[in-house]
Amino acid sequence: MVRRFGTSKRPVLLSMRTYGPGRDFEVTVAGEIAARLQQAPQFGIAYGPHELSFPSLHHNARAGAYGPAVLFSSALATRKHRQVEGFAAEPMPDSDFEATVDRISLATSHQTFVLDTGSVLPVLSALRTCTDALVRNWGLDPAEQAELTRRPKVADKKWISEILKDFPSELEYQGKDGRLNLRVMVDKAGQPTQCETVNAFRNANFNTKVCDIVIGMARFEPALDSNSQPVASFFSGSIVYVN
Repeated sequence: MVRRFGTSKRPVLLSMRTYGPGRDFEVTVAGEIAARLQQAPQFGIAYGPHELSFPSLHHNARAGAYGPAVLFSSALATRKHRQVEGFAAEPMPDSDFEATVDRISLATSHQTFVLDTGSVLPVLSALRTCTDALVRNWGLDPAEQAELTRRPKVADKKWISEILKDFPSELEYQGKDGRLNLRVMVDKAGQPTQCETVNAFRNANFNTKVCDIVIGMARFEPALDSNSQPVASFFSGSIVYVN
């Protein structure tokens, strides 16, 4: 989902990207608003009439003609359903919450910026059609995945630390932060069977090494179906590198 706000002289870009069905999004805000967010010790985001949530991690970037940008993870869900960034174990979208969203607010301790999106339901409906097609392509049943009572959950985070030990050289040389998006197929025993890096680094060897670590070390608590029985599913998450 990509929207432009503001004027031709002071444009603002909002992008909300997802790598599979669910309530978690990678959010990018670019333009003058982002410059203010970059300077703030902390900022929050609120959907519709709901309370602010505060990203635990974010990194600064630039987005072409829009200039400064901030990237972070966020969930379209009530606070009780939000998880540690990038490692949500919650099931599918929170439809009641989404029905109330008609604007997105970004706030620092001194200012609040409101993006009047209108209802997000038509956009999300189109998006879910695409993610259902992805799920079928992965060999899974979208209907079964939509009824999960639990998605795969990280059982041991040692593999994450192992990945973070090797800082991507292209970021180190440029003094930049970065984000690595992972998608892992997990069988009903909690074993990873396939791994893919999404929108990852140009260094193909690095991406391959990351997936080798995931397949060799990662273990999960398996997804549970509507009857609380283990089933095959997928795990998606983001690992943030801070230079």
